[in-house]
Amino acid sequence: VYMANSDKQERLRIVQLRIVQYGSFSKISLLIHHKPITGSRANQMSGMEKVGNLTQSKKTHQVFYTNISGNDYRTRIFFYKKETVNQKKLELSIEASGIIEAISSVEIKSKASGEILLLGAEVGDLVKKGSILGQIDQRTPKNILDQAKSDLEASRVRLENAKSQYDRGKELHAKGSISDKDYEDIQESFAQAKSTVVRTEVSYENAKIALDDTIVRSPVQGTIISRPVEVGQVISSPTSAVGGGTVLMTMADLSIVRVRALVDEIDVGKGDIGQSVSIKVAAYRDREFIGTVSKIEPKAYIQQNVTTFPVLVDINNEDNLSLIHISEPT
Repeated sequence: VYMANSDKQERLRIVQLRIVQYGSFSKISLLIHHKPITGSRANQMSGMEKVGNLTQSKKTHQVFYTNISGNDYRTRIFFYKKETVNQKKLELSIEASGIIEAISSVEIKSKASGEILLLGAEVGDLVKKGSILGQIDQRTPKNILDQAKSDLEASRVRLENAKSQYDRGKELHAKGSISDKDYEDIQESFAQAKSTVVRTEVSYENAKIALDDTIVRSPVQGTIISRPVEVGQVISSPTSAVGGGTVLMTMADLSIVRVRALVDEIDVGKGDIGQSVSIKVAAYRDREFIGTVSKIEPKAYIQQNVTTFPVLVDINNEDNLSLIHISEPT
């Protein structure tokens, strides 16, 4: 590096080069040594003094000369990048931690009681609507169905006999061969026979439904997130058990999940519905998830004198990644 002055060209040695970036503003600092200058020139350079100009990228920069100590002089050169002053938005960020949860989850139960013979899905499986998830022992429902079918056939035969008796009684009553009381008894028997057929038909249909209920099918499309039972376990029906029945498995739609973040009361006013949120998850450190604020709940939570508000952030999880119950900052 050479510095030109009025007396001579002086060779300088770079001691330190520092570049600092402040957004669009950059500062370059060069700290250099040079040979000591004596005489009147040295007296003029005491303190801080402009000794020349440097040109870089068609811009002129000032050069300053500093006397550090004794005969050891150092020169520090600063380079500044000029920018036009304009207005820009100041971004404010809020950091909070929360738990990722499914927006909607479904508990799968069997309407039939009995032993589990088949489970058609494991935890983590993506199942479609209508897929078979389990099968319960069908022996008792099948026996009830056979009995209901037999009762229906017998009731239909009794109805045909009652109808024949009603037709004959009607003719005899018209001729005066039977009394009014006998004719009324025939009418009542015919009405009871029709009622019996209706009841047996309903029992038969209910028996068919009970048999179909032994096959557990998926009500929606989703991912199995838990399965607390195994094959061979005896379960109870939610329609007959007081405790609500046995849960076979729980499934949820993971295509869209939700973060329930607790935001401090000081920062909750800075957020608004529809704002974009950047989410980081420990399980996927190199991946950034983008969510949208869907709701700010009005009820606050107070723990150890700290007041926070739940903020719900929806995340589009098209890859169906396992994010449920992960606690991470957002």
